[in-house]
Amino acid sequence: MPQNPTPAAAGDTNPTTPLTPERERMIRIWHEELFRLKDRTAVARREALGDLLTEVDRLRAELAQRDKDLEPYEALNPQQCPAGQHLGWLVDSEYTHACPWCRIAELEQLLAASQSTAKQLLRKVASAPSQREAGAA
Repeated sequence: MPQNPTPAAAGDTNPTTPLTPERERMIRIWHEELFRLKDRTAVARREALGDLLTEVDRLRAELAQRDKDLEPYEALNPQQCPAGQHLGWLVDSEYTHACPWCRIAELEQLLAASQSTAKQLLRKVASAPSQREAGAA
């Protein structure tokens, strides 16, 4: 089914037609005009349009709240891993920051190296003769 690039006649049910301000204004006018009609069909259409307009208002309020919730993040700048190994992240300044995942890997390597050195020193201390043994000899 081809998309409708512009709002069509009142009977248009194409869900891809955007709800432009002009189209919404027309829908609200049709809703008001239906109040003058008293037959069952008009009442049903008026109620359906009223429900749709209420839903549009609710969705607009929800969207406004979500936009407000996202405002703090709009000030953040995207950063990328210089090595290209990790996903991007957001920071609160324009300056390049080190990749947190690369930094964690560096620190883990330093920790492993220092633990290895500590174990070697403990082995040397354990294998060295104690002062008593050295004094007794």
